[in-house]
Amino acid sequence: MRASNGKILVFNMNPLRAASIYNICREIGVPLIPVDSKYIGIPLGTIAMAAGPDGTLDAEMLEKAGRTGSGRTAPNGIRGEMLLFCGMTSDEVDRFLETSRRLGVPGVDLKAVLTGTNAAWSAEKLYREIAEEHRRMHGLKS
Repeated sequence: MRASNGKILVFNMNPLRAASIYNICREIGVPLIPVDSKYIGIPLGTIAMAAGPDGTLDAEMLEKAGRTGSGRTAPNGIRGEMLLFCGMTSDEVDRFLETSRRLGVPGVDLKAVLTGTNAAWSAEKLYREIAEEHRRMHGLKS
């Protein structure tokens, strides 16, 4: 099996919950990278580029992106937890989901794959979009 170039960004997740997701990531060989709420206005593609294979974020790169107008820091407009799969194949995402089920880790409702379209979005915009899609799919009211 090839080494993955993928990573999973996690937004607005308490550390105990993130630890259970971290165990899944460790098993499948993909780093889990928590994103501080102060970066949620920065484009997701920039955050993904700043996320290293060791599970850390290049804060200097993100601070510069926030100062140059390609993003903004803001109060957290993300009310629930969210995962973003970056650089992962569909097989790798499937392995993550299968491992999660096998280990009995409750799923994260709001998750997405980084695409050419949403790479320019902020985490706030992605959260709004997939939260609305989740509500529609499950017949929930806003």
